[in-house]
Amino acid sequence: MMMLSYLRKLSSVKVMVESLHKRLADLTTQLEKSREFVATLEMEVSDREANLVKMREDAFADGEQRRVLEQEKSAIEYDLSQQKALVASLETQMSLKGTELEQMQLMLSEKDRTVAITSENMREQAILLQTNAKGTASLQSEYDLLTQVQCGQSISQIFFLPPIIQTACAIYVCIVELYLHIDISV
Repeated sequence: MMMLSYLRKLSSVKVMVESLHKRLADLTTQLEKSREFVATLEMEVSDREANLVKMREDAFADGEQRRVLEQEKSAIEYDLSQQKALVASLETQMSLKGTELEQMQLMLSEKDRTVAITSENMREQAILLQTNAKGTASLQSEYDLLTQVQCGQSISQIFFLPPIIQTACAIYVCIVELYLHIDISV
């Protein structure tokens, strides 16, 4: 009964550990994708900043061209601020996912340790059960032998035989019972 509860517990822990491993792999993949996206955005931001500097230099051209450049500059600055905010948000998310990843790894190592301990406990329980079974079988055979000897001695005492003949009768009864027991079990 105890062994079944250990098996159930071990099975549920193994399922949980497999689920955690899958979640950990998913988080790692998401984190890598986020890092790649942030790197791409950072490159775009630096390109746009370079364009903005160039536009500022070109802004001292004639009036109409200057207004068009100012509008483009405003649009690029707005877009740039949006992308910087997105990069900051993604970096925050990456930091949170990194923390979640570390917690997941700690939980996973704890669950792995629990599985190892539970497996070891089950092995010990199995060894203990085998030892108890062997001990019980040994005690049972000793008890059976003692019962047979006592039975043989009590039968021989009824006939008031000398002690040496009583012992011989007891041994004979044991041999007959042992033979019958072996014969029946085969």
